[in-house]
Amino acid sequence: MAPDLAPRSRRARLGALLLLFALAGLAGACGGGEGGGEEDGAPSQEEQLARARIDSMRKVRKQKDSLATARRAACADSVVAALKKSPGGRKVLEAKLPPGEELPPIVQACGPAKGMAPAPAVAAAPAAAKPGAPAPAPAAQPPA
Repeated sequence: MAPDLAPRSRRARLGALLLLFALAGLAGACGGGEGGGEEDGAPSQEEQLARARIDSMRKVRKQKDSLATARRAACADSVVAALKKSPGGRKVLEAKLPPGEELPPIVQACGPAKGMAPAPAVAAAPAAAKPGAPAPAPAAQPPA
């Protein structure tokens, strides 16, 4: 009878050990009770501080953006007012621009508007090209 007890006790120990690991795994997945009696939905103090810091930084960033927008608008208005005073400036103001573009003197004096992409560089067409003639082939570059 002694030989039968040893395998059963090993199986019982192994089963108890597996049960213990399974319960520990479940407790770890559910929070493990390390909250100290906190509710699951309530954020901890560190989370509240981090959220407050992030909200504060967002608020400051929004204020800086609005101040920069106001400064740029004032700068653009002063440039337009100065252009209206001279005959050459009035010609610049009369120029028709595509939507979304600003006058070059405004961009030069105040910088590009936030959120506006810089104008793409347009390649100038060769002056000697005839309207019906095919375009010249690009020169072949040697392999590097």
